Amino acid sequence: MNRVPSRLRAFAPSRFVRPLLLAGMLGLTAQRASAQATIAGTWFTEDSSSKVTITQSGNAYSGKVTWVKTDGAVDAKNSDPSLRTRPIMGIDILTGCTGDATSAKGCRIYAPKRGNSYDAELNLDKDGTLKVKVKAGIGGKTQTWTRAS
Repeated sequence: MNRVPSRLRAFAPSRFVRPLLLAGMLGLTAQRASAQATIAGTWFTEDSSSKVTITQSGNAYSGKVTWVKTDGAVDAKNSDPSLRTRPIMGIDILTGCTGDATSAKGCRIYAPKRGNSYDAELNLDKDGTLKVKVKAGIGGKTQTWTRAS
């Protein structure tokens, strides 16, 4: 039998306390995992040139650029000449999305590098990445965004 020395007995968890500690740790881990199991949050774009923060209101989702790698980056390719000097930081890049915690459809995504908006869908992958399916013309492309810590 594994006995605790008498000088350490005051610090040793009893057989009743150990299960409670374990249950508490498991509960925190599950709570953290469920908080991560949503498309809402802050994401690095595929090329890590910016972060987009996706927020939820009911079953609607929207996304805003909250960080850019290049300080002072502007929306130089916007089709509207009056917007070509606006900073990319703060642009509402993702609008019109509806869905649940793991997927959204009906999105419009603005691509500052091209100055165009496209239809898009969002899907949270099993590995925790966000798949952003952009529908452009006949084809399309799926980008993989990673969650920012």
